[in-house]
Amino acid sequence: MKRARVLLLLALAASGNADAQTEPSNPSTPLTLRPIKQGVYYAGKTLDIAWERPASHVGKDISLTIILLPEGVQWDELSARTVTVAKDVRLETGEKTTKGGWRWKIPGGIYPGIYRVEVMETDGSVLFAPWDRSNDVVIIAPGPEIKFLGSQEPREIRAGSFPEFWFTLQVVGTATVQAYLTKDGEPLGQLLGSVALRNDTGNFTGFFRWELTRYWGMHGTQFAAPGEGYRILMGVLGEEGWHSITSFVDGFVSYDETAPFAITGTPPQSAIRKAEGVPALFIYIMGDPYEEYDVKYQRELGAPQWTQLGTIQIDEDGVWEGFLHQNGTTIGFLKAVKIPVSNR
Repeated sequence: MKRARVLLLLALAASGNADAQTEPSNPSTPLTLRPIKQGVYYAGKTLDIAWERPASHVGKDISLTIILLPEGVQWDELSARTVTVAKDVRLETGEKTTKGGWRWKIPGGIYPGIYRVEVMETDGSVLFAPWDRSNDVVIIAPGPEIKFLGSQEPREIRAGSFPEFWFTLQVVGTATVQAYLTKDGEPLGQLLGSVALRNDTGNFTGFFRWELTRYWGMHGTQFAAPGEGYRILMGVLGEEGWHSITSFVDGFVSYDETAPFAITGTPPQSAIRKAEGVPALFIYIMGDPYEEYDVKYQRELGAPQWTQLGTIQIDEDGVWEGFLHQNGTTIGFLKAVKIPVSNR
């Protein structure tokens, strides 16, 4: 690898001012890279690089050049495959040591492969020792790609239903996937029922079920109101993770969205669904926050008698959630009636 570095230095120096031949005052002074976080990186991810050196040996005109040096490539590919991360990075001098760091957001177009970080000092024209190369490897991989399956055509969705959306995900390493609701291009919030999926299998096909056409927005949990111009947007989050609703697209490394669709019908005052694998029904009731409601149900369609379920209080998001054991029997109707103030 020493011969590789010599050839590389000559190639990089030739691209700058080849007439300057300044040598460092103390070439044996150590320049030490801090440990690099190993793993898979792709376009949009951030690579943190840090170093240190005794401050007493740093000249005022000294700066650093940072490169990614590929491993296991042929000699004739070395120069083409080497990536220049930054040039003329200034050293910050402290009392005893000089420390520095560089946050590099990896751009697209870098050849996939295994790399090591190398930092070298320069006087602004020629690279020379001291230098250091990381023991930790960085894997540059193709960026993830996510696509919806079967949800691109315009469609209608009934309010309070559980529509399913299938997707494919291609990724090397681990990715976090989330789904959001937009209307007329404006973000509303995260879909209830969408799961943060972590996947590292390369290719993946999966689905999520949108629970009761509700979403978690800036004002808590809400039913999506009837109307047109809705889209489901789904993406692979960058390493920063959660971000504000007003700029969540910026947090995606890759995303896809459905064609516009309409939500029809009336959002339920109450809604029910059968739990999977257990003889119970989950009940959702929407109302005014902190208000009390009488909740009643009837077990058969058209039955004249209502059975009292209980008195509940709506939470701060305007939603109450509970369950009722009915041995698998489907409830025909459920209603919630606000208790008058005089009766409390």
